[in-house]
Amino acid sequence: MINRLALLAGLLTFVSTVPVDDQATVVSSILSDQSSATELDVDEEWCSWCGKHGKRKWGWLSGDCRCKAGWKGACCKQPNTCPPNDGSMCPFKMMKPKMAKCTTQGKDGPITVGTAAMGLPKQMQGVFWLTKQGDSSSLMSFATSNDGGDLSKLDMSAKYAMKIRVAGDRVWSFSHKSKSWLLVWLTDLVYQFQMEKADGSPARSPDEIAAAQIIPHANSIGISLNAPIFLSFRMTLSPAGTHAKYPNSVVWGRPSKLLGISGAYYELTQVIDGEGNKLEPAYSDWLKFCASSESGNSEGYMHYRVAK
Repeated sequence: MINRLALLAGLLTFVSTVPVDDQATVVSSILSDQSSATELDVDEEWCSWCGKHGKRKWGWLSGDCRCKAGWKGACCKQPNTCPPNDGSMCPFKMMKPKMAKCTTQGKDGPITVGTAAMGLPKQMQGVFWLTKQGDSSSLMSFATSNDGGDLSKLDMSAKYAMKIRVAGDRVWSFSHKSKSWLLVWLTDLVYQFQMEKADGSPARSPDEIAAAQIIPHANSIGISLNAPIFLSFRMTLSPAGTHAKYPNSVVWGRPSKLLGISGAYYELTQVIDGEGNKLEPAYSDWLKFCASSESGNSEGYMHYRVAK
């Protein structure tokens, strides 16, 4: 975590000195070998305590930790695999970067399709296109993942009914390995959703969800930006069939405010429904965007992560 925090501070300082038009190129070059970058986040070579998944034969001076079955690493903190119902969050080091042609996106992935069987209401099922994002975010899903902990699980009794790890297991993709891809990796960004009814009151059941306040959380440094009066990320559901361009899709508006002043606006537009059907014209419009220069220097492809 310390290495990632130091790199974040250094990168932000460096990038801020680069002309805006050149920032994407600079960050892209830093990210040219993501597999090497992830080596910054490794277990310690020696641990004073082996945690709940390991032990030493005699005491803290008696050699390496002996890990229980299913765990590994110097401190026995890293699971061999990351199952969806594991109580602990899957370590970030186990998130493997992947790249796929956008034309391969369908009912079987690469981004996981959210379904009713996962406990999701109809308005949260499927896969969504984040419009107007340029070389940043491309697709996202509320589907169950292998991120572990309380991530990507709809729980209406929790303070945050849904938490999504942006760099998580097949729930988010990027058009290009740009500055956003790097910052998400450095912060291990998690979006926390406080679900609401259409009138702004708390939603008590999945079917009541019509809006949400989204709280960004930098997991790598343990900081949440929970101050909507200063920074507000919202999600509001458009009535079914009313969107002028995409009447066949579920569409969520994503307004934002900084110090009470409206900022960027984009939409989460459903391109695949909960049964895996491609929705037109949204799906074809997303493919056209993916293949265009507007999506960055990876035209026709998207980048995402998979839990090992």
